[in-house]
Amino acid sequence: MKNKNTTLQIRISPDLKESVEEVLNELGITTSQAINLFLTQIALKKEIPFRISLPKYNDETIRAFEELNLRISEKQPVEYSNVEELINDLDL
Repeated sequence: MKNKNTTLQIRISPDLKESVEEVLNELGITTSQAINLFLTQIALKKEIPFRISLPKYNDETIRAFEELNLRISEKQPVEYSNVEELINDLDL
C-alpha cells in the first residue's frame, strides 16, 4: 500500500509555535491541519490566500507620527476667528 502522506519540516521560533498552537487549540484544529488548510487553499486558488504587503510606513515615520500624536495630545486645541489668524500663527 502506497503512503498517501509526505512529511514537511519547517523551522519556526518556539514563541511563534506556542502562540499559534494556543489559537489553533481554541479553534479545535492541529497545526498540521491548519497547514494543510493553508496549502489546500494555495493549490485551489493558485495564490496565497491572504494579502501580503510591506508596511505602509517605515519605523522612522511611525516614530514621527507617535511623537506628533504625543505633542498634539499635550496641547489644548487652538481656535481661530478667521483664516488670517491661522496664517499668522503658522508664519505663512
